[in-house]
Amino acid sequence: MQFTEADRKLLARVKHNHEVWRRFRWVSLALNSAGALACSVLFSWLVLTALRPESEATLRVALLGAPVSFSVALVLTANAAFAIGRWTVPSRELLLRLAEEHEKTKI
Repeated sequence: MQFTEADRKLLARVKHNHEVWRRFRWVSLALNSAGALACSVLFSWLVLTALRPESEATLRVALLGAPVSFSVALVLTANAAFAIGRWTVPSRELLLRLAEEHEKTKI
């Protein structure tokens, strides 16, 4: 089997994207996890502030900030889950391994 030029370009792009993901996945997981933790702590603090407000202004800030911080925490948690779920993509790794073996047998 011979690869066409289009096949080689596609394999090169897939390999490049795979290498970028391998470097980026740790950063993505760390930043999303840290952000989700920070937003969760902020949400807890805002809820506690809303339960015992010192003034009307702090109550307003707590009531407006709590849903926002909760929503941001959910989005960041979903991004961290995506990073974990797509840690390795078996079909892409199989494709790259088969292409590599094909190149080795060709030589």
